Amino acid sequence: MLFFVRFDVTQPANVSNKDLVKTWISEAEAAIGAMDAGAVPYLWKVAGQRVVLGVVDVPTAEDLDRALGGLPIIREMGSGVRTEALPIYDYRTFGADLQRRRVRRLLVVARRAAAVALLLRRTPLGIQPARARRARRVRRPARSRNLEPAGDALRQALQRERAVAGLRARVLGDRAHDRPAARGDPRLLRVAEGAG
Repeated sequence: MLFFVRFDVTQPANVSNKDLVKTWISEAEAAIGAMDAGAVPYLWKVAGQRVVLGVVDVPTAEDLDRALGGLPIIREMGSGVRTEALPIYDYRTFGADLQRRRVRRLLVVARRAAAVALLLRRTPLGIQPARARRARRVRRPARSRNLEPAGDALRQALQRERAVAGLRARVLGDRAHDRPAARGDPRLLRVAEGAG
């Protein structure tokens, strides 16, 4: 687990400059040893200030707390060293998470659009089905040859006529035109006569 750690060092009144430099030397040796061991991948000293910034790689937050407590500068100066530790992770991981969320969000939007398109009986996402023949430019659909005048359907509805497609004479032939009817059941016939 990676932590970004900031050390702010203030010189206590009871510590001389000579003792402070001696403590910094022992701290530097310990820090370089931790860098060589891989526990501290990065470590920087802020120019002109008593501030050290570093990235520490330890398994848990408890291990970080133990490691900081064992540093020479903290053991010798105690409250003269203020530490701040922030858990961090690689920005590429964050970017990948954002991309996964974006893809998931796009999939959700695509599913919703497909559902709406199905409700409206349109092709989902405006995608045309693949053709069996070689690719050509998309053309308009063929026009119907027998078009009714624009107001015909409304006029027929007002006259209570039904628009029925013309059937060829031999489609039904001599077969019966079976329809649900009340004439076969005298009780239903009485109900129908009573309603009319």
